[in-house]
Amino acid sequence: MTPSTNKTGILVALALPLVLIVGSIAFSQYNLERGTLWYFSLKGYDPRDLLKGHYIHYVVGYDWDGGARSCDDLADCCLCLTETWERKPPRVHFDRCEATRRCDASIRDEQLEKLQRFYIPGAHASELERIFIKAARTDEALLQVSVTSEGSVTVKDLLVYDQPLNEALLK
Repeated sequence: MTPSTNKTGILVALALPLVLIVGSIAFSQYNLERGTLWYFSLKGYDPRDLLKGHYIHYVVGYDWDGGARSCDDLADCCLCLTETWERKPPRVHFDRCEATRRCDASIRDEQLEKLQRFYIPGAHASELERIFIKAARTDEALLQVSVTSEGSVTVKDLLVYDQPLNEALLK
């Protein structure tokens, strides 16, 4: 192996993680821009993930149409979203993805995990957690997500008292 080949390999090894991170951020931003905004109510919470940083974990308060079900008995499963009114949680049910064309939007089953947590900056974590917990107890916490026509989902923001969580810190 020549010294120039060795340097090229090192540069590729160093650049690859950066390219992957930037690509992931760009893909999320792309999905945010082309998706439709939906709002989900939030119920419970678990404020910390010690291994992955400061995240707010919560339970999405789905408005089930006909009772909660799962994808266990369906192959190629999607969560069907039916619009209610602006900034109110949609009515939801699980169905085969091909059948969700009748829905206002749908989220692929494997994308639902993305809805379960929200990263908060460590510098203000305890104050943001306190604000979120208070809002969640009074049903004033909403999750704002962007859903693409392909069923991909990206969390845009966590709203408390109709404003982004970070802005609530300034009040």
